[in-house]
Amino acid sequence: MLPRRDAGAYLKARRRRLDLALAALQETLSRSDSALSRWERGAIGRLKLPDVLALDTTFARGGEVLGMFWRASAFHLGIGTPPDAADTPWTADELHLAEWLIRLYRWATFFKGDAEWLAVLRHAPYLAGSSG
Repeated sequence: MLPRRDAGAYLKARRRRLDLALAALQETLSRSDSALSRWERGAIGRLKLPDVLALDTTFARGGEVLGMFWRASAFHLGIGTPPDAADTPWTADELHLAEWLIRLYRWATFFKGDAEWLAVLRHAPYLAGSSG
């Protein structure tokens, strides 16, 4: 469970790390300075989903803030994946292929159109059986 005080401390630390004043955050989130201050102190019982999404977007965390609140809510409500559920519906071969496709995409993105990386990959025997 994510105690309100811990959530507030996280929000305050993220805001400060981004060097945002409460007033700047107020404009983005359409909330008063006092409401934002109460969030940071853990004095507000619940944050609404639109507020959590706006915080995640404002802090550019790519779902981290939403995930943090989601996991805390799931824990609190006792919902989640059953312990005997499979980690993935994919077979081992499908998972291996997905990992390679992700790896290839990352390399292609990093080298931005330069095909040199593909030649290196073709001649790198240590990568042929790698799964990590």
